[in-house]
Amino acid sequence: MNDDWMSLPKTKSLEAYPLISDWLDFSEPGVVKARSGRVEIGQGIAIALRRIVAEALSLEMVRVHLVAGDTRESPNENYTAGSMSVELGGQSLRAAALAARATFLLAARDKLDAETVDLQDGQVLQHGEETELDIWKLASDLALDIPIAEAVVSRPGRMARIDETMAEAGGDAIRARLRGGAFIHDIVLENMLHARVLHLPHPAAQLVFVDSEAVEALPGVVMLHRDGAFAAVIAEEEAQAMSAVARADSTADWDVPGGGIQKPEDLLASATELETMAEAGDLARAGNRKVVAEFSRPFLAHASIGTCCALALWQDGTLTVWSHAQGPYQLRAGLAQALNLDEAAIDVIHKPAAGCYGHNGADDVAFEVALLARACPGRPVRLAWRRVDELTRGSLAPAMTSRAEITLSDGGEIAAMSLDIVSAPHQRRPGPGKPSFASGPLLADPVALAPATEPPPANGGGADRNAVPLYKTGALKVARRVAYDIPLRTSAMRALGAYANIAAIELAMEAAADELGEDPIGFRLRHLDDPRARRVVEKARDMSGFTTDTDGETAKGLGFARYKNKAGYCAVVVEVSAGESLIVPRLWAAADVGEVIDREGVLGQVEGGAIQSLSWSLKEEVPIIGGAPDVPDWEHYPILRFSEIPVIEVALTGDPRDPPLGAGEIAQGPVAGALAAAVRRLFGLDSLRVPLTPEGLAGQMLG
Repeated sequence: MNDDWMSLPKTKSLEAYPLISDWLDFSEPGVVKARSGRVEIGQGIAIALRRIVAEALSLEMVRVHLVAGDTRESPNENYTAGSMSVELGGQSLRAAALAARATFLLAARDKLDAETVDLQDGQVLQHGEETELDIWKLASDLALDIPIAEAVVSRPGRMARIDETMAEAGGDAIRARLRGGAFIHDIVLENMLHARVLHLPHPAAQLVFVDSEAVEALPGVVMLHRDGAFAAVIAEEEAQAMSAVARADSTADWDVPGGGIQKPEDLLASATELETMAEAGDLARAGNRKVVAEFSRPFLAHASIGTCCALALWQDGTLTVWSHAQGPYQLRAGLAQALNLDEAAIDVIHKPAAGCYGHNGADDVAFEVALLARACPGRPVRLAWRRVDELTRGSLAPAMTSRAEITLSDGGEIAAMSLDIVSAPHQRRPGPGKPSFASGPLLADPVALAPATEPPPANGGGADRNAVPLYKTGALKVARRVAYDIPLRTSAMRALGAYANIAAIELAMEAAADELGEDPIGFRLRHLDDPRARRVVEKARDMSGFTTDTDGETAKGLGFARYKNKAGYCAVVVEVSAGESLIVPRLWAAADVGEVIDREGVLGQVEGGAIQSLSWSLKEEVPIIGGAPDVPDWEHYPILRFSEIPVIEVALTGDPRDPPLGAGEIAQGPVAGALAAAVRRLFGLDSLRVPLTPEGLAGQMLG
């Protein structure tokens, strides 16, 4: 139990934006405008951030209006990524709101000449009775350009009615979605044009010919815009753009590089430079009683059900872009360099869309619509990708293989563990000095992609994320090889390397427990000192009625990790049934994310992460043919269907007095680990390659 979190946090965001007025605006009576650089990308963060401000100021949530990811007025908090929105962005907003509260109370005491005053839904109370003052009247007389760090604050108790208004506050967003007004796809601007890009059959294809005259003769078509190998149709109506792009696709002649099917392991073979990411003790002296496990995944698509979309207006030398990108300021910097504009001439306004799950195509479609808006100055242009664009134009999640080896001591302890990782790179986002847009190299005046990189260990790492286990390991070595020069554009996918690394570690832990003839959960608990880690493992065990018994057709497995070894804890048990295909009828998860701001939001993140991890593990793969993704539609890229979603039970075990921790990516690795453990129990496989389709699993069992 830790009460230190009640003091004001010290975040990079607060260093860059130290004033109350940087975060909060009280100029509209009855409303508090909260500014944040953390954007809504399907994780439900908007409700959590509003709740943080509401509680700190003792307000009803409906009074808090959130402005997030708008370069005209929001703080620049870098990318919304890594499950840090509450942990960092939320804590910054909390500090600003608590500082504002303290400032208002001090001013109210002076005005009322009272020793004790309080706030309730914006009203100033004295002896429990309302006064003529409220926070908006006080704010009108105050200059809130006050350093947050200088405020003397005390955190108020939670308002009971906050919980009562959560349904109403969340209901606003739900109603907007049902009515068709919540997402970027729903935006309608005056005199707006609609666009579609031509299907690009290969990232390096060259456009030889397209019948522009025939396409531009179609009803409503404004133009067929072509710049090098980038081409798109622009029309008055969306249906007209769809018809025109189909006609353009049918007349287009492309020069496409040749080549056959390329397997992930062959593409990763260029990774030769060995980097040691963590090392402790001497593996060579640990002993000879070893078990080995390996887990591999292919390239994956982000595959949001809602495709990427953006709008842009180019007018009088300025550019306004509406986008669902994770980093509005970073997108602005990339656009400025790619389009040879000053950053001050560009506004990026974030609008929600479907969940992005990492670096999807949001930045790419924003760049493309900016090119089209430049060709049609004075009129806003809306560009939505088609399904084939969504599956092939955006960056792919890196293929990777993680090999875990455990050395056991004579006494049954883990004497050493090593992880050897080979992966494609995890970072190619646009930003300052890094245009990095998919269509950039296609232009007649090309905009080269920035070199691929890996996130540094301080940010959680990329291929090496969660490669250092929380278990006691004795000697340890983590090494990685990254294939930076593969001919595919890969970048971050939710959880990054944690998905494969945790699965490999948990598969090795199962093998080690079997080698010792020991209960696999007991073996894990023997090697866990962290009491919070032990609690989630024990809770998942108890919830699920875990047993190692199997009838050869059903089995249970457990997986555990603390995401990035510093965010939320999660333990998962899955039940696997093997028939014509593998199915997971039930899943249990126990999570500890410290203080829970929005309980439903946390539960949704764990459940959603679990479903996505199962979909990756059982269904998803991007085949590569001739150096290009070959996934034109859902038939070629199946995802988990609603009918295949298991019954999921989630329990939260955290102490509300502990600091809030990230929840968005804590389930993916443990689910993969639990599934790997259950499949090992059924089939005895210490090496797994997902997706575990019937054909894929049969091949692994035979060879």
